[in-house]
Amino acid sequence: MPTPNHLSHLKHLKDKPKTDEYITPDYAVKPILAYIKPSMRVWCPFDHEDSPFVRLLRENGNEVIHSHIEDGKDFFVYEPDSYDIITSNPPFSKRMWVINRCYTLNKPFMLLMNMTGLFDNRKRFETFKEKGVQLLVPQGRVTYLSRSGEKTQSPMFQSVYVCRDILPHDIEFATMPKESR
Repeated sequence: MPTPNHLSHLKHLKDKPKTDEYITPDYAVKPILAYIKPSMRVWCPFDHEDSPFVRLLRENGNEVIHSHIEDGKDFFVYEPDSYDIITSNPPFSKRMWVINRCYTLNKPFMLLMNMTGLFDNRKRFETFKEKGVQLLVPQGRVTYLSRSGEKTQSPMFQSVYVCRDILPHDIEFATMPKESR
């Protein structure tokens, strides 16, 4: 459960500039479709109805529950009644809070995150070592989109899917379409 200070911070997130919310392009969502079976009910907790995660998973045959803090469904306090897996692109600035919440929910997850500094903190390192972690590493860098759908500058970091209990091996590699690199 998040601390009161953390909840207070999240309560005001929707009033802050959207500098930590970027849209994942289709090509970066497609690699997860090889691991999420169409029979799985998927929760996308940081997504609107038109999110590439929601759209592509539905096209894959999945039942998808989407939620977003702007709709009053704060990931740190809201949980759908029934789902099999969590996937999304959460705010990078809150990645360890998100990962810890996923571990608490005890469901498989695939979260697209900035790999820079992911393992350099002792507490994070110990969390991953103790609770287990898998990585789906896409080829190349992901160029995210602004909320208006425009490409942003190519980031200086590699994005990976931080996963648990979904991949056949602890590290998997995914090829992304050539036009995305």
